[in-house]
Amino acid sequence: MKTSKKICLLILPLLALLFSSCEKDMDNKVTLSNSNNTIAEIESFLTSNAPIKQTFQLNAASYNTIRGAKGTSITIPSNAFVDANGNPVSGSFTFELQEIFSPADMIFTGKMTSSGGRTLASGGEMYINASQGGNDLQLASGQSLDISVPTCSYDSQMDLFVGNGQNDDNFDWVPETNSLVYPCQDSLNPCKTNYCFNISDLFNWINCDYFYNDPRPLTEVEIQVPSGYDNQNTQVYTYIPSISSVTSTSFQNGSFWIKSGYRLPVGLAVTFVGLHSNGTDLHYSIQNAIIVNNHVEVLSFQKVTAAQLTKLLKNL
Repeated sequence: MKTSKKICLLILPLLALLFSSCEKDMDNKVTLSNSNNTIAEIESFLTSNAPIKQTFQLNAASYNTIRGAKGTSITIPSNAFVDANGNPVSGSFTFELQEIFSPADMIFTGKMTSSGGRTLASGGEMYINASQGGNDLQLASGQSLDISVPTCSYDSQMDLFVGNGQNDDNFDWVPETNSLVYPCQDSLNPCKTNYCFNISDLFNWINCDYFYNDPRPLTEVEIQVPSGYDNQNTQVYTYIPSISSVTSTSFQNGSFWIKSGYRLPVGLAVTFVGLHSNGTDLHYSIQNAIIVNNHVEVLSFQKVTAAQLTKLLKNL
């Protein structure tokens, strides 16, 4: 009898631990070691390579002009900001700028060039913000910022798009109809002509774009990946060099797809980019293609280090 009691005392804690583990797993509070959900590792790699947010310490009473490392110029008038309660800001404040001009930077930040399910031709993206003491500021009534974005291929079709206020999978670019993009001269830009515009609201995310229209017939694109690759461990992008655009894809029935408003013109030159993590190593695929009707692209992946992958993406 004593032996039986001892066995029960040993078994009961083990059963409690087992049921406790199952309950936590059912609630998605514990990630099992054999889970194939490794998308977080890809996202961590991307985040670590995103362009830095440049910070500027400015005086609210002064007329300020800042210039980013990649040539963005922002003119801030004196007494431009108020706090969340509408009180004028005085003294020192912090201004942030993140410049996103290359396809690699768009992939690293996750800010694709699309709006409402339609592809955008991009002239450059940026993030801006003003804060004081860790609290975000707003532009005061009647104030605006003058912004100049460098380009070496000015396009008169360019419009202004801003973020919709979401910072997750629901993020989208929406047209900003109150601002006009126009050409301006910049002696510090080797190509001289910039995209210029002014904003009277601190939108945070800003994008010089226009809706991409191509007269050629459109087609859906299927992007096939190896068995076991899915949206829990793989991300696939489409880079369109001719319009500096990067769009994401959707996963369905074992493949990644380009459908609906993202369908591509037949004859378009694109680069397919695939990123995969098996929980231990990163793998990649970068393949150039000319789109044909009912295009099917079969991606081949190879193992790569984080440093190598960073360089490959920056060379797109």
